[in-house]
Amino acid sequence: MLLSRIDLRDSHLTPAELAAALPRADQDVSAALDAVAPTLEDVRARGAAALRDAAERFDRVRPEHLRVPAADIAAALDELDPAVREALELSIAHNRAGHTAQLPVERDTEIIPGGHVMQRWNPVRRVGLYAPGGLAIYP
Repeated sequence: MLLSRIDLRDSHLTPAELAAALPRADQDVSAALDAVAPTLEDVRARGAAALRDAAERFDRVRPEHLRVPAADIAAALDELDPAVREALELSIAHNRAGHTAQLPVERDTEIIPGGHVMQRWNPVRRVGLYAPGGLAIYP
């Protein structure tokens, strides 16, 4: 599949015109939910074994590890071109700075004397994410 390029820099489109100009995949959400439901149930019931089975079925590989081993990550870093690593680390630093600046301010609200509601944002140690490719359009 070839990538197509749509240049809208000099355009002044209404939201409807913009939606018409950008290609979108036709997707039946209920059919997609029905299609993934058995896999989700299998993972809920069998955990890591179900994930390995799904990887084998969909990707034709059966991973030994569900996480990339630390030794493999260290080896990849050792083999990485220093200029590429520097660029990646700079990108990480810029992203962290921007996202940190967007964090809401912690707030302590006294609802009644001695009764407080504390609002704070805490980072999580790890998170899972699946970003589908398919026909989706990403900036």
